[in-house]
Amino acid sequence: MKALVQAVALSVAIAASVMAFAQGSVRRQQVRDELVRLEKVGCRLGDGGATDYPVEIQAAQARLAAEQSASTGYGGVSGGMSDTGSGKTVAP
Repeated sequence: MKALVQAVALSVAIAASVMAFAQGSVRRQQVRDELVRLEKVGCRLGDGGATDYPVEIQAAQARLAAEQSASTGYGGVSGGMSDTGSGKTVAP
């Protein structure tokens, strides 16, 4: 009976750790997709110039984020003007 309890406790601990690992992992295809998107905005990670890697990857991520936000159609800055809420005086 004691061995059964220990075996069940061990299997529960292993199952919990496997589930925690599976939830936090990034799939290989997701990593490849992100690398392709970064290369499209000008980031070349495999060129051997690793001296500016952190700066280059951060700049590419910023360009990618700006490109994605511009293409979504949400937010952004409009170039127009609005008279809503302002009172206009009409000459009699």
